[in-house]
Amino acid sequence: DELVENRLDMDDLIDFVDSFVYDGETVWADCSEKMEIHTITKKLDQYGIRAKPVSKYNGGGGKGSFKLHGILQLRSYTIYINETCTEFAREIRSYAWQKDSQGKTIHIPEDGNDHCVDCLYYALNSIFKARARTKVH
Repeated sequence: DELVENRLDMDDLIDFVDSFVYDGETVWADCSEKMEIHTITKKLDQYGIRAKPVSKYNGGGGKGSFKLHGILQLRSYTIYINETCTEFAREIRSYAWQKDSQGKTIHIPEDGNDHCVDCLYYALNSIFKARARTKVH
């Protein structure tokens, strides 16, 4: 399932998440306000919903570099989109790259219209980082 909302009320968020999360399942949460994400995950935890903030890539090079890194990582996977995830499907169909002054495509994704794609990358990035920390050598 997907939830794409701006300024969602906390009670509505809890109801939505609680309606589809299985016991013990982790919810990866993202929010535009860094301070607010910790409030959200703490509140979900209080309701018995295990929630963690996503880990955003900070590899330098600015926002375009971050987005390019994420898209390149995602392109190495086959992504199946459930028919109920209509907003995600719409974003994937309309995803576009920026163009330079001569109209040539450059390897920087256009900003906006990319919230679901960013969310998928953040969640996968967070999972991979968690696995790397717990890997036994």
